[in-house]
Amino acid sequence: MVSQPTTSISDLSPLEQCECGDIGFRTVPRDDVLCRLQTMLSANADTPLMVGVVLVQINQYQRILGSYGYRFAAMLSKMMLKRLNEKLPSKVTVIPLSLAEFVVLLPDLKIRQQLGLAINKIRQIVFPLFSVLGSSFRVNVTIGASYSVDRAVQAPELMRLADSALLHAYDGRLPQCIHDDIPAEENEIPFLALQLDLERALAQNEIGSVFQPKVDVHTGEVVGVESLVRWTSPVFGAIRPDLIIATAERGGLINDLTFQTLNNAILQYRRWGENAVPIAVNLSPEVIPDPALMRFIGRRNIWGMPVEALTLEITETAFMENPEKAMEVFSEFNEMGIKLSMDDFGTGYSSFEYLKNIPIQEIKIDRAFVDNMRNDRKDRLIVHTIAELAHGLGLRVIAEGVEDAETYHLAMEAGCDVVQGYFISRPLPPDEFVEWLRRGDWYRP
Repeated sequence: MVSQPTTSISDLSPLEQCECGDIGFRTVPRDDVLCRLQTMLSANADTPLMVGVVLVQINQYQRILGSYGYRFAAMLSKMMLKRLNEKLPSKVTVIPLSLAEFVVLLPDLKIRQQLGLAINKIRQIVFPLFSVLGSSFRVNVTIGASYSVDRAVQAPELMRLADSALLHAYDGRLPQCIHDDIPAEENEIPFLALQLDLERALAQNEIGSVFQPKVDVHTGEVVGVESLVRWTSPVFGAIRPDLIIATAERGGLINDLTFQTLNNAILQYRRWGENAVPIAVNLSPEVIPDPALMRFIGRRNIWGMPVEALTLEITETAFMENPEKAMEVFSEFNEMGIKLSMDDFGTGYSSFEYLKNIPIQEIKIDRAFVDNMRNDRKDRLIVHTIAELAHGLGLRVIAEGVEDAETYHLAMEAGCDVVQGYFISRPLPPDEFVEWLRRGDWYRP
C-alpha cells in the first residue's frame, strides 16, 4: 500500500474560506473528507489493515472566541493544525473541519491498540503551550474515534461512529472515547428515538420511582430511603437508570425528570402515612441554576411533607461547575431546613475543601471503597479516615453498596452511621416497601 502524504490546506479542494481569510486558515467540507476516507477504505479492502478516524475538538471554543476574539481563535486553530501536521507521521492525514474541530485519518492500523497510541500521541502534541499574539495558551481537547474493524463499512458510517464516540465523551465528561467502548445498550437503542419517547413519558407522568432503605448501622432502625428513577418504555422495554439520566441530560430533559422525581417522592411520603420515612432524592448539577427548582421545593409543604423529611443528594460536580450559584442555592436549602448529602464521596479531586465550605449534613462514601473493604486493608483505612473526619465536622456518614454481613460490620467498625445496599434490601416499589417495613425481617446487628 502506498503511504498517504500529510495533507496541507492547499492540497484539499474545494475549500471553504474562513471568515479570517487573512490568517490563511481554511476548513474542508465533510463531503471531501468522506471522499478521502472512502479512498483509504478501498485501498485496504483486500488487506488486514484498518482505517482509523479521530475527531479532535477544542473544548470551550466559543468561550475562547468570546474572551480573546476571532483573530486570536483562528490563529490558535491554525497553529494547532500546523503542529499536528508537523508532529504526526507523514502517512497520517489531518483535516480541519471547522475552527474548533479536526479529523485525523489513520490509513494502515494493524491492531486496535494503535488507535489508542495515536490518540495519546495527539494529546502529547497539543499539550504544550501555544504562543498566540503574545499570550501563552494551553488547548484542552475532547476526542472521539472509530476504526474499520468491519471490512464492509463505508466512510459515512465510520465517520458517524466517530461522531457518536465524540458525543459520548462529551456527555460522560470523558477526555476521549472509541466507538466500541460505548455500552452495547446505548448503540442498540437510537438516542433520538429514546429521547422522544422519554419526552412523551415525562409529559404523561409515566416515570416511576423505587425506594432503597437505609438503616442505622448500630440499631438496624430504618432511618430513610433513597428515591431511584425507573421507567419501562413501551417501545424499548425497561431502560437502565443511568441511561434514563444520560438521555435526559443530553436531550435537555433533566430538569423535567428531576421535578417529576421530586414530585413522586413528595406524593409518596404523603401516601405512606404512618409508614412514611425521610426520602433522599438525587439532584442533577444541571438543575441547580434553574430558579424553578427553588420555587418547586419551596412549596412542597402543600403536599404534606415536612422539611426535615427531604434530603437532596448532590455530587462534587454540582459545586464545581458553578461554585457561586451552587453555594447560593445550597445556602437557601440549608436555611429552609432541607438536608444536603454529598453523594459518591471520595472520588472527586477536592473533597475535603468542599466538606469545609458546602452546608451539607451528611456524606455518602462511594461504593467503590465500601464494596472492597473485605479484601483491601487500604479501602478499610480510607473509609475509617473519611468517617473520622466527617464526624469531626459534625456530619453523618452513610456507607452505600453494603452487600453482605461482613461489609456491614466493617462499615460499623469504620465508624459509619448508616448503611445502604442489597444486604439490607434491593430498591422496592412503594407498596412493597410498606410490606417490607411491616415484616421487619431485615438484618439487625
